[in-house]
Amino acid sequence: MAAPLWRSARLARCVSSQRLRDLSKVYQLYLVTDDAFLDGQFYYKVEGAIRGGVTCLQLRLKNVSTAQYVQWAEKMRFLTRQHGIPLIVDDRLDVALAVDADGGQISLKCPRLSPLHVGGDDLPWRTARRLLGNHR
Repeated sequence: MAAPLWRSARLARCVSSQRLRDLSKVYQLYLVTDDAFLDGQFYYKVEGAIRGGVTCLQLRLKNVSTAQYVQWAEKMRFLTRQHGIPLIVDDRLDVALAVDADGGQISLKCPRLSPLHVGGDDLPWRTARRLLGNHR
């Protein structure tokens, strides 16, 4: 069985051992949302998952307008801050910046905490990193 990502040699070159221990705590239970569950109970479902032990939330909404994405991200930002866990926004740098998402996603090139998850067909990660700045 392969070692977890946070123990890989590439990650070890970019992140201190203390940071690795911190990341292992953040990623104990990672929730990625889905549009299929976006209904009047969505907020309460996510809140229940956090109360049940989720330690990191990735908001992934593929079929909503920008305005709806920002509205949901603001609600999730309030909820995650209330419970002291990181919020990651999937694929949308504009939304991540608009709600001041705080991160947790590891970049495979040189891992660090980031408020944004980008996939292969999204904004290039170097561009996203430049726009986010080094403080995030």
